[in-house]
Amino acid sequence: MKRQALKSKQLGVTLIELMVAITIGIIIISGVLQLYASSTKTQLVQDGVSRLQENARFLFARLSQDLSQTGFVGCFNFDSGRIVYFLAEDTGVGEIYRFDQPVDAINGNGPLGTDTLIFRSASAAAAMPLIARSKPQEPLRVDPDHGNYGPLEQFQVVMVTDCSKAAVFMISNDPTTSNGVIEHEMGIASPEGQANTSDDMESTYGSGEGSYPKGGSVAYLYAGTSGGSSYSVGDSAAAGAGEACSAATPEFCALFKDDQELVQGVEDFQVEFGWTNAAGNLRYDEPSLAVDWNTVDRIKITVTLNSVEATPSPQGARLNTKTFVKTIVVRNQFI
Repeated sequence: MKRQALKSKQLGVTLIELMVAITIGIIIISGVLQLYASSTKTQLVQDGVSRLQENARFLFARLSQDLSQTGFVGCFNFDSGRIVYFLAEDTGVGEIYRFDQPVDAINGNGPLGTDTLIFRSASAAAAMPLIARSKPQEPLRVDPDHGNYGPLEQFQVVMVTDCSKAAVFMISNDPTTSNGVIEHEMGIASPEGQANTSDDMESTYGSGEGSYPKGGSVAYLYAGTSGGSSYSVGDSAAAGAGEACSAATPEFCALFKDDQELVQGVEDFQVEFGWTNAAGNLRYDEPSLAVDWNTVDRIKITVTLNSVEATPSPQGARLNTKTFVKTIVVRNQFI
């Protein structure tokens, strides 16, 4: 009888035991949830930092690629005194065909006080050799079967250069029907108003009979993307109605190359030029300072990127941001 009574007393748990068990369970679950939330937040921060680093690598890779060609005008070291121009209208991105100043910038003209970087060069990928010697007032001649001949168009601005001089002019005839003849006549204007100011190239280009290499030429016509391009900050395509690149919404800021959006979330873009002064000291200064462009041999780019999407930052801000600084040496030296 006693054994049966003892057995019945051991059935179930008391209210206190139940409350203790529930409390312990709540503490354990709260710890798990807090750990999960902390891990999720850490992952979001890491993803934001990785995105910033990836965007920075891509941005600087594009800049380095373009700036490595800045000032390229053929097979002679850059010298503005060797380049002549025959263009009536030198318009576009920072006077895009002014190869006498191959790199330039405009200080603080973009949103949030960002700079605009301008660079100019001949396109080595679109070069084609002259196949005959042309006197100053004669048309140039190239091989119509050359791989770069097909894209040539009437009114296109091109450069002809050899190892001592260069000339920038507009093609006045239609290359598709000229069998390799490239004319540079006056009195013919493009629909945009571009024209040549002279039909005298002031120099002879190309090699004559008996020259070395035999039947060849040391002069080249550069077309394609020859000219200028710019990097600047503007409104991203992701911005909707009433949204724009601003201090309140920097996620809608983006870096553009001409009209092509490259990277979203670029809220600051600053340019400084570097050169060695007469005392042999390396100097950096902003674009507004007048410098001797023939001595500029490096460009310092400072870029601030944000995570675009709301990402917890170590500082507690809505967007994670990071500033990157890179100095790019201009390989085609201007000296």
